[in-house]
Amino acid sequence: MTRILILFVLLLILPASHIEATVTKEGLPASAKASGTGNIVTGPDPYNLDLSNPMQGEISIRTLNHGDRWSALMNKDEMLIESSISTSDGDYHIIIQEPMLHHPNGVDPTWSGVVYSNQPMHGDTDTGIAELPKVEPAIAVWGWADVYKDGKLVQTNVPSHVMVVEKGDWKGITLAIHTEDKRLTSNTDGYILANWPEIEQLYLPKEQKQKREWIGWGALLFLTVWFGWLAISEPHNRRSKKA
Repeated sequence: MTRILILFVLLLILPASHIEATVTKEGLPASAKASGTGNIVTGPDPYNLDLSNPMQGEISIRTLNHGDRWSALMNKDEMLIESSISTSDGDYHIIIQEPMLHHPNGVDPTWSGVVYSNQPMHGDTDTGIAELPKVEPAIAVWGWADVYKDGKLVQTNVPSHVMVVEKGDWKGITLAIHTEDKRLTSNTDGYILANWPEIEQLYLPKEQKQKREWIGWGALLFLTVWFGWLAISEPHNRRSKKA
């Protein structure tokens, strides 16, 4: 009886930890897409949103958030962002695959590359760029970009930031490349800040996360009932054998 109770307690603990490990290992995926006409900021100030020109382009976002952890090196978030933009300065193609584990300024968080759940940033939040309006992105990404211009690779490991905002200021998908130090050598302004106001597709992991939680709790309940029944029935079986 004692051994069964110990096993019962262990099984109450182990399934929950196994479920959490599975979620952390697999991560939570999200994706978004926009295309067509957007706006691109021009001039010496990348955050002067009043100075912008129309542009044509597209952007697709796929991310895998591996969750909170005490070290960014334990599980790196995964991402694949591709964007093509046609401007008067040239045709740009941007690929972001490497997560930014730590911000270059050493102050702002990057959440190891990807964060969901409408995390407030910019504006008066003390996180990000004070000159930008406060936003709560459904998806926010920090990564290192490869930049192609007119079909030629012109710069690698360029700091980049992507936001998917469902409502309010800067609604849509925003792509920021080298806006903080303006060292994008292939661009006359030294940066790219583009916004597509309409989100064509958006997938967030809320439903998948809830489904995993329900499956985990269902499995835990099943094991609880099963081993509870074993613990109750064992003394009865022993008495039957003695009789």
